[in-house]
Amino acid sequence: MTATAATLPTRGVDRAPRRVGTLTAYRWEITKLAAQARVRYTALGCLLAPIVAVVILAAQQSPPKDTLFGRHIHDSGYAMPLLILGFTSQWVLPLLTALVAGDLFASEDHHGTWKTVLTRSVSRAQIFWAKTLAAATFAVLVLTVLSASTIVSSLLIVGRQPLVGLTGQVIPPGTATVLVTVSWGSELVPLLGFTALAILLSVLTRNPAAGVAAPVVLGLVMELLSGLGGLNAARQLLLTTPFEAWHGLFTAHRFYGTLTTGLIVCAAWSVGCLTLSYILVASPRHHRRLNPMRTRSIRFRPRRVLPVLGAAGTMLLLSACGSSDVTAARLEASLAPTFADLYVQQAAILGHPDTTVASTDAHATCDKGGPKVADVGAGADWICMIDFTDQDHVPQTGKFEVQAHTDSCYTAGGPSKLIGLQTITDTAGVDVTNPVFEFDGCFDPPRGVTT
Repeated sequence: MTATAATLPTRGVDRAPRRVGTLTAYRWEITKLAAQARVRYTALGCLLAPIVAVVILAAQQSPPKDTLFGRHIHDSGYAMPLLILGFTSQWVLPLLTALVAGDLFASEDHHGTWKTVLTRSVSRAQIFWAKTLAAATFAVLVLTVLSASTIVSSLLIVGRQPLVGLTGQVIPPGTATVLVTVSWGSELVPLLGFTALAILLSVLTRNPAAGVAAPVVLGLVMELLSGLGGLNAARQLLLTTPFEAWHGLFTAHRFYGTLTTGLIVCAAWSVGCLTLSYILVASPRHHRRLNPMRTRSIRFRPRRVLPVLGAAGTMLLLSACGSSDVTAARLEASLAPTFADLYVQQAAILGHPDTTVASTDAHATCDKGGPKVADVGAGADWICMIDFTDQDHVPQTGKFEVQAHTDSCYTAGGPSKLIGLQTITDTAGVDVTNPVFEFDGCFDPPRGVTT
């Protein structure tokens, strides 16, 4: 019996090509990233750089005082990772994620590989989400390695001493371990927001150098805007502001409003950037305009980032509206109890354990720049008078110079004739840091319109 054409087995060449899934494309992207020397060196730098930084900072005789927890890096191993966190969140984290996210899509244009990538076996949507997941994976990786290396090396080199919080309270080692870890973990939310922004700029510019550099530049612009007075609600819309949300974890009465607001803001940035990026990548016109023979000569065109620059300009205009979160009432309400907690610590060091916060009975009165200046806004011209009862039960009044910051934190320094020098001698004859000579504090910024 002769086989007919209908009964012949179907050969593989006649079958419809099987499309791969997003996870398969994701594995391809991860494999490509793992093969890049730049990615491996970045991960290695995140592992080794914190160790070097901790060793150098621990060896310095004069600790940095212009950053939160900087003056405590020799007294507690938990202060060191918080100091490094304050620096890396401003300058390092946006750069780390942009190294990959800002290059993922632009490199395909640069090398002329879109024609190869967008074959019948994978759709534009699948390749977009695969690249996005790969960029997010790299962001999680670098943050995990960087935080683990910083925290572990700090505890091994400095120690697990109690940490002085941002309202003068003493945080025990167990609680400090949890809070420091959560603080580093909270940076993932804005880091993913910058990842989405870098993806958008990579798609818009089609230039790897611009895709990497532009998110960092925009981050610096946002940092400058954050330092301007009168931001009010507009400051909460900046992608860099959530990097500071961990401050509320280190006050006696913890506040989580900044964390919640930061989560919403970063989610909005991420959804907006990824939506626009997806529309561009999914559009056939986005790739039809590319000439594979000329992709190596693609130049960065400023008009492609005009929407992003327009959004930044809008933020700048909004920064001139509204009042500041820093007011005399909020400074007074935070400064007095913080000073009282620290003064009790000083009294215990000097051998007066009977001094308590209640016996200190501290009250503050703050004024900014004299009677002709409104008592509102950040700046170094705040003067606060603190009335309190000293360890010998004698009423005292001290003049404290306060520098208030736009992030609702401040640095206060008092008169050495009243509160002592930078170092004092404890009951064992050892010179230790004077907790009230100069100290940092933070208060909960209001949600909504300020007064």
